Amino acid sequence: MYNDQFDIVLPSGTHLNGGNYSIVGKIGSGGFGITYRAVQNYLNRTVCIKEFFLTGCTRNPMTRQVYPPIGKETEFGHYRDTFINEARMLASLSHPNIVEVNNVFLENNTAYMVMEFIEGWTLQEVVTQGGALPFAGAMNYMAQIADAVEYIHERQILHHDIKPSNIMITQQDRAILIDFGSARELDHGMTLHSLFSPGYAPPERYSKDLKHDKYSDIYSFGATFFFALTGQAPMDALARSANKHSRIPDRGPSQLNPNIPSYVNRAIVHAMEIEPSERQQTIREFMKEITGGGMTSPTPPTPPSPLTPPPSPNPPTPAGIGKPSMGTVELVGWITLSVCLLALLIAIIVTLTKKDHPSPDYYKDYPQIESVSEPPNSVSIIETDSVVQVIDSSNNTQQPPTPAPKAKHKINYPTSRNTPSAGTGAEQSQSAIGGAYGSTKQNDIPMSQGNKSKAVNKKKTIEQREYEKLKADQ
Repeated sequence: MYNDQFDIVLPSGTHLNGGNYSIVGKIGSGGFGITYRAVQNYLNRTVCIKEFFLTGCTRNPMTRQVYPPIGKETEFGHYRDTFINEARMLASLSHPNIVEVNNVFLENNTAYMVMEFIEGWTLQEVVTQGGALPFAGAMNYMAQIADAVEYIHERQILHHDIKPSNIMITQQDRAILIDFGSARELDHGMTLHSLFSPGYAPPERYSKDLKHDKYSDIYSFGATFFFALTGQAPMDALARSANKHSRIPDRGPSQLNPNIPSYVNRAIVHAMEIEPSERQQTIREFMKEITGGGMTSPTPPTPPSPLTPPPSPNPPTPAGIGKPSMGTVELVGWITLSVCLLALLIAIIVTLTKKDHPSPDYYKDYPQIESVSEPPNSVSIIETDSVVQVIDSSNNTQQPPTPAPKAKHKINYPTSRNTPSAGTGAEQSQSAIGGAYGSTKQNDIPMSQGNKSKAVNKKKTIEQREYEKLKADQ
């Protein structure tokens, strides 16, 4: 095969289109061409260049000229013109899930198509290395491709070659449809394997006499969905046709992956019917059937980095089995946190509202003060506005009045304190006042109401001072 011959591939550093593009290396090849990674020199950006190169062609290693197979010059020219028309058609499209074509030109007796370079992996690589995708992941990618297919069908364009290797998956989870097969028609002894991939091409693709229409792309779309959910390519259409006539039932994708919902299995089997009239007639009908209404795009896990192979996706966990959901874990955490905060708040409130009651031992080091009662013998000093009278209740004698500036209070001084100590300040105060003390309740000099109030207040003040002095002496 020519794919293994080094001399048919443009070497690295080859300049094309007057030096505008420089070849970096080969990306891949197929029945109709070779794909290269290149650099657009003037814009300094990476691009993808597809060279039209049919099976059986040769190349002059010195001049880089491409020569068709002997006797196939007319067919070569026809397919080359179709290749150019395909490039022009793609350049007129503008859709986020369709590869963007920037340029097309003739050189080296062949044609070149310049497209955007897509960093990522083909769906074939993702599933082959990582295993079958969960329904949510497959649905996300295929819903994007369905949107692209509907876009081209509205413009009366057929892809003709929808398959996992023609779908690119970027690091941003964007699915892009590439490599339109408008030039791929069965003709002049070309092998079937060079024109379509077994398992993804509908039965009508194997014959020039059968009509191709939107339902042809729908068959390939359903077969690609089959592969994404099972990791296996479906049976080839010709073999399935033979089984149908032999009444051998088809195996739906759910037989290979029991986690596939029944309605998804029915939609895929419906899309892959042998008879075109028995399939969905539009891509929108297929998407409504597989989703229950509307075209949706669930978000799958992020694809792996270019440095590592795609990881194996985890299959869906049956209901009621496995780890609790993230929502349950978060709920338990919030409840626990709320209980802890409530307990802390209660402790703070109790601490702030609790009264401080010192224990009895708190007062043991303080001196004990005995209560002082008024003795039977006391002396009364009565102050009036003009005189001060001293009355001794022990002998009912009244001393001569002493002039005073102003009488305000009546003061009773205790004659003794039932304490064992002697010679205290209190005793000295008693000696200064003189002798025994007696009651003055019956011998008080009458006073007006205002003077009585003043006398009482002054008496309380003097008694308080004396009491404080006695306390300090102890």
